[in-house]
Amino acid sequence: MAILKCKMCGGDIELSADKTFGTCESCGCTMTFPKVDDDQRANRFNRGNQFRRAGEFDKALAVYEQIVQEDENDAEAHWCCALCRFGIEYVEDPNTFEYLPTCHRASFDSFLEDVDYLAALEHSDGVTRRQYQKDAAKIAEVQRGILATSQNEEPFDVFICYKESENDGTRTRDSLMAQEIYYQLTEQGRRVFFSRITLEDKAGTEYEPYIFAALNSAKVMILVTTSAEHANAVWVKNEWSRFLSLMRKDRSKLLLPCYRDMDPYDLPEALSVLQSYDMGKIGFIQDLTRGVNKVLNASKAKETLKETVKETVVAQQANTNVAPLLDRAFLALEDGEWEKADAFCEQVLNLDARNAEAYLGKLMAELKVKKRDALKDQPEPFDNRNNYKKALRFGDEKLKQKLSDDIAFINARNEEARKTGIYNDGVKAMNAASTEYTYKKAAAIFQKIPGFRDADVLAERCLEQAEICRKDAIYQSARSQMTGRSIVSGYESAIKTFRMIPGWKDAEDQILVCQRKIEEIKAQEEADRMERERKKEEARIAREKAAKKRKKDCRDRNADCCRLHCVCDRADNGYHYAEEKTEDESSYGIHECRRL
Repeated sequence: MAILKCKMCGGDIELSADKTFGTCESCGCTMTFPKVDDDQRANRFNRGNQFRRAGEFDKALAVYEQIVQEDENDAEAHWCCALCRFGIEYVEDPNTFEYLPTCHRASFDSFLEDVDYLAALEHSDGVTRRQYQKDAAKIAEVQRGILATSQNEEPFDVFICYKESENDGTRTRDSLMAQEIYYQLTEQGRRVFFSRITLEDKAGTEYEPYIFAALNSAKVMILVTTSAEHANAVWVKNEWSRFLSLMRKDRSKLLLPCYRDMDPYDLPEALSVLQSYDMGKIGFIQDLTRGVNKVLNASKAKETLKETVKETVVAQQANTNVAPLLDRAFLALEDGEWEKADAFCEQVLNLDARNAEAYLGKLMAELKVKKRDALKDQPEPFDNRNNYKKALRFGDEKLKQKLSDDIAFINARNEEARKTGIYNDGVKAMNAASTEYTYKKAAAIFQKIPGFRDADVLAERCLEQAEICRKDAIYQSARSQMTGRSIVSGYESAIKTFRMIPGWKDAEDQILVCQRKIEEIKAQEEADRMERERKKEEARIAREKAAKKRKKDCRDRNADCCRLHCVCDRADNGYHYAEEKTEDESSYGIHECRRL
């Protein structure tokens, strides 16, 4: 019994000779099986499936085509050929754990119309046929999603093909050199597909729509490689081989291999017939960009020529009819019949969709302008209107200049009015100003319109007046600190304040006045202190003399003096000491009394 590898997960499936449909026990996927009657045929299918799961679709396709040559009735071999042609790989969904098809070789040709898919249906029946149809519907849905996404992408000029990472995950030299080429071409205004930058915000499973769009739109592919191994890497080969297929259909496309540190004969055989560039040579980048520009400019010239011829034919056919309609349109504008004028212009555009005069007429009807010269009298510029943009786009140089001049005139006029309003506000604010703040506010208004009239001079004048007001306010504050003060701190504060405005009025003289006043106050305070000390000393001496006199008189008194209030209860040397107020009760005398 043959052992077959699962198309989805690669697990082993034990298969009987008559079994063509079943479920993989490893991943649980339902699938079709080939009819195998020997191990050699099973090994071929396993080898093809291994190549396809690894992304080597060309190798896998060669294996399956060999099986088809031996047996054209093998439906599974035809089916696998179709899978390889569209680069179908089955990837496990992390949410549902279901294996879903992804497409690595998108094409404008529908999978449902592929010859091998149709052959698979022809040579199958029953459950197997329905499974093919079910799987094909899923692939077609994926293909439609890729095409829908790719149609929203802007066309590229150049596609850079290279190997991004080494086997250990480090960045390759190819990637570094490819990035230098990317920067050179983008600086020249070219739109370049470089996966490291172009796809940096995309998930790996979402790459194909953008790669497909870039491969189909780019006129030039640059293959960057430093080894034959890198040039034949699975996904690198997938890109350049697809571009070669497109080159066979479109001769305007060109593939340019660029190599370094390798023999050019080691390039893949399919690329050996193409002109290649050695990146190690001096002037390589200049030669490459010149070659790229030559291809792109030639392609652009052909497209321009085709467009010019087409426009000429259309113009010749339409000119015989549009002139009378345009005359009627501008006559209607002169009469103020706006809707009628717009209708005539629409008739002209039905004959000639690029007629600039018709778009001019529609613009005048939209703005309700009777004469062309009156466009400049519009209160606001109209360059944001679609009819203006199209008249400018399709008009001759004279019309473009006229419309541009009108917009410039309106903008200049409105700017003059805006600045005049600001200027008048500034003058009004300056005339009413009386403080530092109000003068600065007026200056700020003038500074909004530098260079307009004498706004710069007036702004400077206002700032000067603001400075005068500031210094005057400081001067008056300092004067108020001097007035009515007789303490040092007031004059010291005044000195600090005057020093904030050196050279202003008589600030220095006032500082000297304050300093003299401080000296006078300090001298007076010192004199007063000394006078108080003198009087205090005189009072002390007088008290001592009075005390001595009373003590002497007390000795001569009789014992009745003991009736005086005693200061203490003890006797000292036969005497008591008593305290008695003097006549004015301002002090006390100490009397020595006899022993009782």
